[in-house]
Amino acid sequence: MGFVVKLSGRSGGLCWLSAPTAKGIRILVRRQKAEVFETKEDARIAVEQMPPTFIKSGFAFSIESAD
Repeated sequence: MGFVVKLSGRSGGLCWLSAPTAKGIRILVRRQKAEVFETKEDARIAVEQMPPTFIKSGFAFSIESAD
C-alpha cells in the first residue's frame, strides 16, 4: 500500500516530502515525486526529522495512503 507525507501551507498550497537528496535533505515536491513510505511509522519518523523551521512556518503535516 504505502504512505506519503503531505504538507498544507497556510495559503492553501499543497506539497509532499521527497526522498532524501544525495546530501540527505528532503525537499518539497509535487505528488508524483513524493517518497512512498512502507509504513505510517516510517512516514511519521520522516516528519519528526524535518527541520523545526517547517513546523514554525505553519505547515501542517499529514500522512496519507499512497493509493
